[in-house]
Amino acid sequence: MRASRKPWNGIRQNLKEFDKIPIVFVQGAGRTFFDLLRTLLDDHDEIIVFPFTDKFNSYWIKNNLNDSSSITTIVQKILYESKIRILAEKIHLNRGTRQDYSTIDWSLYEKHFRDFILKNKVSSRSVRLAIYYAFARTINKNLKKVKVIIADGYYSDYTDFILTDFPDAKFLHLLKDHRSNIYSLKEYYRKSLGTIYPIHGTQKNLFIHILVTSMTTNMKMLHQNNAKLGSRLKILKYEDVLSSPEKTMRNLSAWLGVRYDEILLNTTRIGKTSVSTSAFNEKGVTGINPGFANRWRTELTSAEIRMIEFLFKNSMKALGYKKMYPDSFLNKIYGILACFLPWKGEILPHPDIKNKDKFKKTNFGRNRNSKWRFVKYYLFFVVNIIGFITSRILLCFLFFNRKFKSIV
Repeated sequence: MRASRKPWNGIRQNLKEFDKIPIVFVQGAGRTFFDLLRTLLDDHDEIIVFPFTDKFNSYWIKNNLNDSSSITTIVQKILYESKIRILAEKIHLNRGTRQDYSTIDWSLYEKHFRDFILKNKVSSRSVRLAIYYAFARTINKNLKKVKVIIADGYYSDYTDFILTDFPDAKFLHLLKDHRSNIYSLKEYYRKSLGTIYPIHGTQKNLFIHILVTSMTTNMKMLHQNNAKLGSRLKILKYEDVLSSPEKTMRNLSAWLGVRYDEILLNTTRIGKTSVSTSAFNEKGVTGINPGFANRWRTELTSAEIRMIEFLFKNSMKALGYKKMYPDSFLNKIYGILACFLPWKGEILPHPDIKNKDKFKKTNFGRNRNSKWRFVKYYLFFVVNIIGFITSRILLCFLFFNRKFKSIV
């Protein structure tokens, strides 16, 4: 470093240099191991990665934010009305798992966030960078060593929006075997909501959401970006991380432009051993668990496997996933028929619906609470039957209207 330059720890120099750090956006469908990846990258001194998805793209667009928005509005919407507010909590309970953010000074985070925007003016680019800059400064990251920022590009296709702000950005698409991904999504929703046809919330039909909004949209995005971005797009497979972690992380390190370190094989969140949510483990999970990759083989029914392989056969083939059932006229017929059979757990609500420990007592007392659990269970049962019939009609409509055209 030249002697005439101001020290790196000067705020002005920090802001100037931070904007030049290469940025990589992570994309993929839900439940494709972004949380595992972030905990593997967390403690590397050359990498900045947020401890959870910040959902910046959706918040910026949904709230109609733009270059004319005031800093007060930006701070309110991005820091106080988004997931980023989690950093203000000392301990965050995420679906039963305990995540420790006690090292975060929220007032300091907000100060660094404001400083960055004030020096760079309001724009989607500067506000996004401010999220990571403020985080890095708050946890005392040595910015002199940082070589890459890992940013959130989940869950929809925001590629064009991102490229407008970061034309030289690279993209990392996280991929999981279609059967494993769909199984994980289904069980996640069933466990967290009790059903895949919830009575409340914005998504009433999670069967269609999983197959179309999540899987089909992301497969189309991946295939399009693969052709558009070339070497700036890297596909990282869940199965490779679990089966060959060292080899996979060495390869990823080289692509990211950081040195390989054995710390990349340990899972941490802000330097502390991580515990992540799981649809299959009551107490959450930590570390790399190779057995998780093939869990779908024993948990999915043959009908579910046939349905997925029928709907996503071309995508699976293009991405190197082998089908369990070979291509034949008879298996194609079985695949079509499988689309009209219920998924395992699709009709009956999740057992936790009747588990008294999962529901808080109401003001009406224990008896009312107990009765409500059973009423809720059977109400969900009726709704699930209606949802099952409706979802299969919608699936037929989507299929014959070629909504799966680039997938099947």
